[in-house]
Amino acid sequence: MRELEEESRREAREERELLFKRLAEHEEQAAAAREREMLLRRREAEESRQQLLAFQQGLLAMFGMLCKPQSQSQPEPPPLD
Repeated sequence: MRELEEESRREAREERELLFKRLAEHEEQAAAAREREMLLRRREAEESRQQLLAFQQGLLAMFGMLCKPQSQSQPEPPPLD
């Protein structure tokens, strides 16, 4: 009877250790997946910032061309003397 109890405890301990090992592996995989996701989001955010910056610079350049004073955008007519 005592041998059966010890065997049962040993099996329960081995199963518990196996479950803890699987849980630790799962947590490691989940942490790695979160890290990859965060890296991807950072890259996407940086790409978005670069695209926005390029758009803003292009827009400012266009407005700069449209808002030049007349004297800069057209040559001055010769004097009428």
